[in-house]
Amino acid sequence: MHSLDDAVRLAAAKQASGEARRDEAELSDAEAICEAVLGFDPANVGALNVLGLARLARNRNEDARALFERACAAAPGDGVSRANRGHALLRFGAFDEALANFARAAELGHADAPCATGRGVALVYLGRHAEAEAAFRAAIALAPQDASAHFNLACVLLRRGDFAHGWPEYEWRWGMQGMVREPGAQHYPLWLGRESLAGKRIFVVLEQGLGDAIQFSRYLPMLRERGAEVFLLPRPGLRALMQASFPEVHHIANGDMLPPIDFHVPAMSLPLAFGTTLETIPARVPYLRVPEAARARWSGTVPRDRTLQVGLVWRGGAVHPLNAVRSLRLPEFAPLMQAPGCRFWSLQQGVGEAERRWAEGCPGLALLGDRFGSMADTAAVVEQLDLVLAVDTSVAHLAGALGRPTWLLLPANGEWRWLDGRADSPWYPGMTIFRQPAPGDWGTAIGSVIESLGRLRQC
Repeated sequence: MHSLDDAVRLAAAKQASGEARRDEAELSDAEAICEAVLGFDPANVGALNVLGLARLARNRNEDARALFERACAAAPGDGVSRANRGHALLRFGAFDEALANFARAAELGHADAPCATGRGVALVYLGRHAEAEAAFRAAIALAPQDASAHFNLACVLLRRGDFAHGWPEYEWRWGMQGMVREPGAQHYPLWLGRESLAGKRIFVVLEQGLGDAIQFSRYLPMLRERGAEVFLLPRPGLRALMQASFPEVHHIANGDMLPPIDFHVPAMSLPLAFGTTLETIPARVPYLRVPEAARARWSGTVPRDRTLQVGLVWRGGAVHPLNAVRSLRLPEFAPLMQAPGCRFWSLQQGVGEAERRWAEGCPGLALLGDRFGSMADTAAVVEQLDLVLAVDTSVAHLAGALGRPTWLLLPANGEWRWLDGRADSPWYPGMTIFRQPAPGDWGTAIGSVIESLGRLRQC
C-alpha cells in the first residue's frame, strides 16, 4: 500500500517521464494512487497528468482530455500539461489544435522527443509529410532509442514508397507501448531473410489487428516456396479462414506442443525479409478462400437480382488510437441510402442502439454484422456481394484478399499502407480508394462514391 506522499512522488515522477505505466497491475495501481491524491487535492498537476496518461493508455480519450484540460487550467505555465493535452487532441483528429499545444509546450520549455513525435503525427494527418519527417528525425536526435519516433518515421517512409528504408525502421515497433511479441516466439532465432529455409521449420505469428494479419498472410506461400515447413498461430476469429486458405500450413493453437523450430518471424517483418518493393508486392488475388462450412451456412443470404448488392462498414475497432479519424457515423451515409438500384448490407459488428434505430428507418439497409461469429462468416457474405464499401478496417482487407471489388473510404491522410495520393492499391488489385479532399470532409468523399455507383449501375 502506498501512502499519499508516495502517490505525490509517483505522480511527479511519471509526469517527468511522460509515460503511463505499461504493466496492467502497475497501471491500475498508478490510477488508484492518482485518484486518491485528487480526492484531497483536485488541482494536483502531477496526479492529473499521470491519470490522464493512464486513461490514454486505456483509450478512454474523453476522460484523458478532460484531465489534461484541468491540469492546464491549474498550471497555465506547465509545458508537460500542455504537451499531454496535445497528445490527447490527436486522438480526436484535432490536429491543428494539437500542433498549437505542442508549440506552446516548447515555448514553456518542454520540448522532448515525445513532443516532437506528437508534432510529427499531427503533421502527417495534415498532409505536411516533409515537415513530419523532419519532426520524427528531430525526435530521434533527442532520443536515439525512442521507438515511437522510429516507428512513425517508418510510416512516413513507407507511405511514399521508400520501402528500402521504411521496412528496417518498422522493426522498431516492438518498442512501442502495447506491442508485445507472442510469448515463446523469442525463444527461436528471428528470420529476416538471410538464412536458407530449405528443410527448416519456421513459426509465423500474425500480429497486430485482423486487417494486418490478413494483409500479410499473403507471404505464407512464399515461405513454403523457400522450402520451409510453416507453423502458423492465427489470430482469434481467423482460424477457419486461414485453414481454408493455406491448407499446406500447420495451424496451431495456444498451448499446442511444437516440434523443434528453427526460426520465427512476425508476419509484418516478412516484407523486410523478402526485400519487398512497390514493384514486387505479392499481389495475386484471391489468396483467401471461404471455408465450405461458412459458405453453406450463409448460402443464399444475398439475393441474385438486378440490384447492386453493396456491403457497408463505417467504423473501425475502438482500440485503434486514431479510430475517430478513420471512422464515420452511420447517419453520414444518409445520401448514399438514396442511391437508386442499390441494396446495402451492413457488415459492421458492434452496432449500437442509436445506429440500429437509424438503420431501421432505411428500408434499403440490412444489418448482418452482429450475426457473424468469425471472419469466415463475413467472408461467406462478402463473396456474394457485388461490392464492398468500407473504411480502413479488417473487412476492407478481407474483401481485397478475396478478390472482390472493394471501395475504400480513407481520411485525407490515411495509414502508410495506402500510400500517398493514389486511387488504387498495389496490395489489392481491384480496390478503389476514395479519400477525403480535406481532413474531416467525408461528405465530398461520399458524393464521389455516389457518382461512381451511378456509373457502375449503367454498365
